[in-house]
Amino acid sequence: MQKKYFRYNILASDIAWAVLFFVVVVFVANWQTKHANQTAAQVSNTLEILFHKEKLASLVTDHETGSRAYVLTGQPQFLQTFQHSKRTIPVELKTLSRLTSPSPFQQSLIDSLAIYFKEREKYVDSLVAAAKYLGAQPAATMLITGKGKTYMGHIRRLLATFHEQENRNYQQHLVEKEKALGTQKAIFFSVVLLMLAALVFFSVREKNRIAKENRDRSASLEHSEKRFRALVENNENIIALIDQNFTTIYRSPAAERITGYTAAERTHLKAADLTHPEDMQRMEEMMTHILAHPGKPFPIRMRSRHKLGHWLWLQGFFTNMFHDPAVNGIIVNLRDVTEEKRVQEEVVKLNEELEEKIAKRTDQLQAAHNDMEAFTYSVSHDLRAPLRIISGFTSILEEEYASRLDDEARRLTSIIKNNTKKMGNLIDGLLDFSRMRLQDVHHSYIDTNKLVEEVVKTTSEHAAHQTEWIIGNLPSAWGDINSIRQVWINLVSNAVKYSSRSEHPKIEIGSFEERGQTVYFVKDNGVGFDSAYKDKLFKVFQRLHSADEFEGTGVGLAVVHKVISKHGGKVWAEAEVGKGAAFYFSLPQNNS
Repeated sequence: MQKKYFRYNILASDIAWAVLFFVVVVFVANWQTKHANQTAAQVSNTLEILFHKEKLASLVTDHETGSRAYVLTGQPQFLQTFQHSKRTIPVELKTLSRLTSPSPFQQSLIDSLAIYFKEREKYVDSLVAAAKYLGAQPAATMLITGKGKTYMGHIRRLLATFHEQENRNYQQHLVEKEKALGTQKAIFFSVVLLMLAALVFFSVREKNRIAKENRDRSASLEHSEKRFRALVENNENIIALIDQNFTTIYRSPAAERITGYTAAERTHLKAADLTHPEDMQRMEEMMTHILAHPGKPFPIRMRSRHKLGHWLWLQGFFTNMFHDPAVNGIIVNLRDVTEEKRVQEEVVKLNEELEEKIAKRTDQLQAAHNDMEAFTYSVSHDLRAPLRIISGFTSILEEEYASRLDDEARRLTSIIKNNTKKMGNLIDGLLDFSRMRLQDVHHSYIDTNKLVEEVVKTTSEHAAHQTEWIIGNLPSAWGDINSIRQVWINLVSNAVKYSSRSEHPKIEIGSFEERGQTVYFVKDNGVGFDSAYKDKLFKVFQRLHSADEFEGTGVGLAVVHKVISKHGGKVWAEAEVGKGAAFYFSLPQNNS
C-alpha cells in the first residue's frame, strides 16, 4: 500500500514535472516563434524602407535634372518633372520617417534630408523663377555658382549613409531570423525527444502549427524578395553585380535601355571593350582601391560605349561586397549623366562667352569714362574762359565808360552780366552732375539726424524768410557721406525756395521703413507742381517753373536721382499745384 502510494506519488510528481516542463517548453517555443515573426517583420520593414529610399533617391534625381534642364532649356516638360518630384519628395520623407521611427539615427538623417531639401528647394525655386521671368542666361549664371551642387552633395551623402545603415539592419535582421529559426527547431526536437511517449498529441499539434508558420514566413519572405527584385528591375539606374574580373553576374533591365546591349550581347564583351581608353587606367586603380576596402561605396564617373558607337557618361557607386557570402561580388549602381555633362559643357561655354562680353563692356565703359573726363575738362577750362572774358569786359564797360553809357546801354550790360552768371551756374551744375556720375561710392554709417541738422541750419541762415521746421527722428543711413549730404542740401534748399511765397512756410522732414529699405522725405507747403510732369523732374535741365519765377539750373534733382540710384535706392515725388510738394528717396538698410 505504501509502495503503491509512493509509486503513485512518484508518478504524480513525474507527471507534474513533465507538465511543468512541457508548459515551460511550450512557453519558450511560443516566445521564440513570436520572436521569429518579429524578425521576419523587421526584414520586411527594412525592405520596404529600402524601396522608399530608392524611390526618394530617384525623385531627388528628377528634382535636380528637371530643374537644371528647365533653367537651361526653358522646356515645360522639364518643369513638370521638377514640380512632380517637388510634391512627392515630402511624402516619401514622411513615409520613411514613419517606417524608421524606432531608430533615432535614421530619424536624424531624415530630418537633415528634409532641411537640405527645403534649402535646395528655395534655391531651385529662385532659379526657376529667374529662368521664367529673366531668361535662360541670368538663370544659367546663377546655376554655375555651384550652390545647388553643394546641396545635392549633402543630400546624396545622407541618402548613401541612410542606405548603408538600412543594409546593415537588413543583414542583422536576417541573421537574427536564422538564429530564431534554429533555436525554435532545437526546442521543438527537445520536446519531441523528452516527451515523445506522453506528449505525442501535443508534439504533433505543435509541429503542425510550426510547419504552418514556416510556410507563412516562407511565403512572406518570397513576397518580400519579389518586391525587392521588382524594385531593382524597375529602377532607372543600372544596377549590376560583377566579379573581380569585371565579369557581369547580374545586370538590371535598365542597362539595356541605357547602353543598347542586350544581356546576351553583353556576355560576349569584356569591360575593357566598353570602357573609354582614357578611363582604363583610372578604373584599374579604382578597382584595386575598392577591393582593399570592403563594404565602402566609392563614387565613380566613367565613359562607356553605347551599342550605336557613341560614348555615354555614367556616374554612381561601386561597393565591394565580397565579404558577404549572400552577395559575393561588387555592387554597381550607375546612372546616365551624358545629358548633364553636355549641359555642363554648355554652361562652361556660356560662361566663357559671358566673360568675353563683360570684358568688352568693361572696355566700352572705360572708353566712355575717359570721354566723360575729357568732356568735363573741356567744360571746366574751355567754356569758363570765354565767360570770364565776357563778364570782365562788361564790368570794364560799366566802370570806365559809365559816363558815356545811357540807361539802355547800362540795362543791356546788366543783362549780359546776369546771363553770364546763369551760364556759369549751368556749367557748375553740369560739372557737379558729371562728377557725381563718375564718383565712387564709399559706404560708411551716417548720423542722419546730425547731417540734416547741419543742412537745415546752413539753409535757414541764407533764407530770406522764417520757416517752420518739423523734423522727426531720422534713422542712421549706410552710404557715401559726401554724396548723401548733397542730396539733403538739394532737397532742403528746393523746399525752402519753392515755399518762400507761402504766407507761413512749413517744411516737414521724416522717414519710414518699406520693404527692407529706409525711406526719407522732405515735404513743403509751397507752389507745388502738376503731377503729370513729375517724371521730368529728375532729368538734367528739366524744370517745371521758369527762371523768372524761381532761380535754378535744373541740375539739382538730377544729381539727387544719380546719387540715390548709385546707392541702390529710388527717388520719387508727389505734389499738387498750390498745395506743396513731397520728395522721397530710399536707401537700402545695412545688413552686415
